[in-house]
Amino acid sequence: MFKIEVLKYQGTIPVEFTDVTSIPYYELVKVEAAVKVYINNTLFFTDDYFPILEFIYQFESWKSQKSSNKFEYNTIESETNPIISFQILNGVCSFDSMWKLTSETLSADYAEVLNEIDTCKSMFRLY
Repeated sequence: MFKIEVLKYQGTIPVEFTDVTSIPYYELVKVEAAVKVYINNTLFFTDDYFPILEFIYQFESWKSQKSSNKFEYNTIESETNPIISFQILNGVCSFDSMWKLTSETLSADYAEVLNEIDTCKSMFRLY
């Protein structure tokens, strides 16, 4: 199970954009969210000012290139990176973070990660 709980967010995206990869980068970082990330019902990561659109943008860019089985989300908003990363092996993502709240190695199916990212995209009307 992989879940990104968006508690609240601040900032707006221009209504003319429906594809996150077409939004100018300076607009992406203007939208911040209070999030909690759960993996298998364990709180993995939390942040009150998570640049969620920047995260989605980097994920979508990585997914379209798929040059490796490792995704790393690095933000210009933090000196400590990667914020969230995962390695895919046999359809399962093993997660890590500089800000993780557990010492356990947590994993979730890649299909669940894709589904949850799509859910976040629909929250911001990005399809």
